[in-house]
Amino acid sequence: MSGTSLDGVDLVCCEFGQFDSKFQFEVLCAETIEYPYSWHEILSSLMNQSDSTIKVADKFYAEFLAEEILHFCKRQNIEPNLISSHGHTIKHRPDEGISLQIGNGELLRLMTRIPVVCNFREQDVFLGGQGAPLVPLGDRLLFEQYDYCLNLGGFSNISMEINQERIAFDISPCNLLLNSLSEQLNFKFDKNGLAAKRGKNIQDLLEKWNALAYFKQSFPKSLGREWFELNYSEDINNKEYLVEDKLRTAVDHIVFQISNVIHTMNYGNNQSVLVTGGGAHNLFLIESLQSCLKNNIHLIIPDQRLIDFKEAIIFAFLGYLRILGLNNVLRSVTGAETDHCSGNIYW
Repeated sequence: MSGTSLDGVDLVCCEFGQFDSKFQFEVLCAETIEYPYSWHEILSSLMNQSDSTIKVADKFYAEFLAEEILHFCKRQNIEPNLISSHGHTIKHRPDEGISLQIGNGELLRLMTRIPVVCNFREQDVFLGGQGAPLVPLGDRLLFEQYDYCLNLGGFSNISMEINQERIAFDISPCNLLLNSLSEQLNFKFDKNGLAAKRGKNIQDLLEKWNALAYFKQSFPKSLGREWFELNYSEDINNKEYLVEDKLRTAVDHIVFQISNVIHTMNYGNNQSVLVTGGGAHNLFLIESLQSCLKNNIHLIIPDQRLIDFKEAIIFAFLGYLRILGLNNVLRSVTGAETDHCSGNIYW
């Protein structure tokens, strides 16, 4: 799994099965492989490159993934039955019928000699869906004990059950915004949100961001890096503001959007919110969010492995469902014509 925040490649080895008609999982081992500087630069700019350049990158990125997977298997002494590969999203414009991930599955199969499932999003776009988010099916089947599943990744997104239907959508930029600002302080991320905590809110900027049209749209909806660059890049690079103040404003923006969604969807008492993704490590962000939520809504921060690898665990699960021929995409989440079983298989 590789996400928009470009932290690195998440590798997780899981076992899946069923007990009493419920799916079970166990994480055997997991690692994050930090991107070399060269790959970080390539992936952050590839969406603006030509189709021929992207095609070349697709091949080389698959080779990079294959090498890392084989090293991982050797280090952990494992022999997986299946690779479930999300790849890395280069273009996500579902309204134009586009959701493109690189990491050529056929080449990945040839280099690792392990069967591969990949390209989970394209079929959903063909069926009129957003191609995202896909994680909510895993939330429903593996984490049903929580009222909400909130992921604080490159973008924040949420899933929940309403009237026996799974509802999910991207809420706002999260680590993509915070990390872009942290880099101006020569840090990859704002550890524990300390820089943001020192800053002061820039009210005009907060109001500008909160007024973006996306936040008023109804779901299903999803976000991509193109949208982020269009709406935030100019403000991120505005040198009239202190970086700490921009970081504080970003935290306030993220918290406002998330709390607004949860309060709008809150239909009961003592609601639990499972929080995962890199943003769950940001203490100031978590404290700010909890303080903005009603007293009956409780944030649940799990162990570090689940925080860091939940999305990769679920994509492993989606690959498992694909091999079984079971639906792994929900129309109620993506807006597609029907639930369906998605992903290319390379035996």
